[in-house]
Amino acid sequence: MLFRQFHSCNMFPRISQISRLLFSPTQILRTPHSIRYFCTKTYTDGEKIIINILKQKFPLASQIEVADISGGCGAMYEIFVESEDFQGKNMLTQHRMVNKALADEIKDMHGLRISTQVPDISESMFYHVSLEHEILLHPRYFGPNLLNIVRKKLFTEVEGTCTGKYGFVIAVTSIDNIGAGLIQPSRGFVVYPVKYKAIVFRPFKGEVFDAVVTQVNKVGLFTDIGPLSCFISRHSIPADMEFDPNSNPHCYKTKDEDVVIQQEDEIRIKIVGTRVDAKDIFAIGTLMDDFLGLVS
Repeated sequence: MLFRQFHSCNMFPRISQISRLLFSPTQILRTPHSIRYFCTKTYTDGEKIIINILKQKFPLASQIEVADISGGCGAMYEIFVESEDFQGKNMLTQHRMVNKALADEIKDMHGLRISTQVPDISESMFYHVSLEHEILLHPRYFGPNLLNIVRKKLFTEVEGTCTGKYGFVIAVTSIDNIGAGLIQPSRGFVVYPVKYKAIVFRPFKGEVFDAVVTQVNKVGLFTDIGPLSCFISRHSIPADMEFDPNSNPHCYKTKDEDVVIQQEDEIRIKIVGTRVDAKDIFAIGTLMDDFLGLVS
């Protein structure tokens, strides 16, 4: 069985030319079952670490390939696994097996699966924008490495954050300008204005995503789309699916149990509305449309 996915050793990838690498329709992101993964801790020897983890978790693997596709910065990898461990398993199960193998060793991992059957979806939810941020620096950092420290603090402070206007900051792609520092009166701290460009993830009404179910109850489904939380009301779930409070775990299922949606399942949803706060975005989704529902 062949397995292919993306893994990033940052909560969001820090990649030069990220829009060309990830969002071109000719890249592997458009092939079936491709996935990107984000985690909060950076590993400098990511390829070796991931290969060693997969070798330990899948001893029957006949082929394991891990390629750095981040332009040499070690932030995102393309993973290819061929193993008898996947024998008789569908692609979704294979994904979960590899997800668990990596998540057990690389903590705080977040997955974002992008539907490959929705035309131009990648162009509609990711944007390359110019942003500004102020870095507050303690006097102890003043020295020959000051600018490098400002750059590192920028990555730390903005990547993974969210603003209502621009959405989730996935990756800083370039730093355009670090302005002159402004000393804070009576404190000694210095503020550096920084202009930079970043890839942001901004969901809008009408877009289609693959989401992971995190909670199931009688009012509906709670799901995660990478960093985005999305709620699907019971009234937005097809009428032929009923909530079963007696099952363990709780689920929504058809009468013949041909389709069962429960916690940790992957489902394809459509965004019907968003609530935008100052530092967060929350979405409302539906399964009441063509080609939506459980991803098998």
